[in-house]
Amino acid sequence: MISATDPLGFCSAESRWKGPRRVNEKVLLFLVVSFQAHAQEQWYLNKANSSIIFKINVLFGEDVKGEFTKFDGLIVIDNETGKDNKAIFQIYIDSISTNYEDYAELLKSLVFFDVQRHPLAVLDTKRFVINQNNTAEVVASLMIKESQQDVPITFTFKQQDDNTVSANGMFTFRRSDFKLGIGRWSRTLILKDKVIVEIKLTLKKEL
Repeated sequence: MISATDPLGFCSAESRWKGPRRVNEKVLLFLVVSFQAHAQEQWYLNKANSSIIFKINVLFGEDVKGEFTKFDGLIVIDNETGKDNKAIFQIYIDSISTNYEDYAELLKSLVFFDVQRHPLAVLDTKRFVINQNNTAEVVASLMIKESQQDVPITFTFKQQDDNTVSANGMFTFRRSDFKLGIGRWSRTLILKDKVIVEIKLTLKKEL
């Protein structure tokens, strides 16, 4: 894990966390160099064929359905022992879009995501075990605004060719745990608390 004192400025889930900061190219390079010492594989996102979508149920109304169109990530696979498998993703909150277009600015405001102060959400794996049946069991620290919570994710993999893999996963969290909705928007009778997130990734191996 990258410590809170890392000069690159990324705060890990195990550190004294102050909210997600930019996991920029320097951080990804730091991870690559660190893991290359153990001859591990690096896999990068094919963003054109990857997506992060979400849904929130609405009582007596159309469910909120949306996606984040901008995100980055890196997966590192330890082929020797599997102990050092690692994945980290950053999601640009400003890229959010939903079927409720009139509420776009409200979602970005301090009432929900507070994009001005917290432009990123981060998923940082704490446990990453690849099974023999083309699945992976992941526990990731989800960081939004000034809160973080561990979420379990089961991914299914499909090998497309020697250097391309698709991976699909799903997890849920409660928006109230991250203060996504304050004031009257904190109520969960109409806009429900549970957020369902579906992740579809296409990964290319670094050659």
